[in-house]
Amino acid sequence: MLTPDCGKKTGALGRFLGGMAILACIGVLDVEPQANLYFRRDFLKSYKVSVRYVENLWVCLYEDFIPVGLRGLNFNNSVSIERIVNEHLLIELKATSVSNQERTKNSLKYAINFWDEHKLKDAYDGGMPAIGLPTAFSCREFYIYVWNQLFPKESHIIDDKSLYADIGKFFDA
Repeated sequence: MLTPDCGKKTGALGRFLGGMAILACIGVLDVEPQANLYFRRDFLKSYKVSVRYVENLWVCLYEDFIPVGLRGLNFNNSVSIERIVNEHLLIELKATSVSNQERTKNSLKYAINFWDEHKLKDAYDGGMPAIGLPTAFSCREFYIYVWNQLFPKESHIIDDKSLYADIGKFFDA
């Protein structure tokens, strides 16, 4: 019997893709090479994004979660934003799994590029933060400023929207 994993321990996805390759090789599954590449690009290479990852970033600003020394700061002041990000948000983000960090980063990047001001504000408010959004500049500008503090060596620009898959709200509040 043909096995896709050839005796090696692999996950379900590896066995599934290996099984598809075997079926294609023996002619049971008729797959054009281009279609197979398209499938792999869409399924394996897409970045999963969700409003929940963005909301969860802002949950760190809930009153009970903010260190006492950072309470009462104002986001109209860039120094306050930098303090909150560097002394709290970055630490909280790094305390999560690598997978969660990547999905939060990709979701924030997606939000900056494709969401309107209303959706950006709703995502911020969804985290029930104790610090209000700045009034001195737009919500998008605030998100970009936070991005630049969290990921100083990475661009927030997305060139290819098709690489991102919005998985929606993965649980109900």
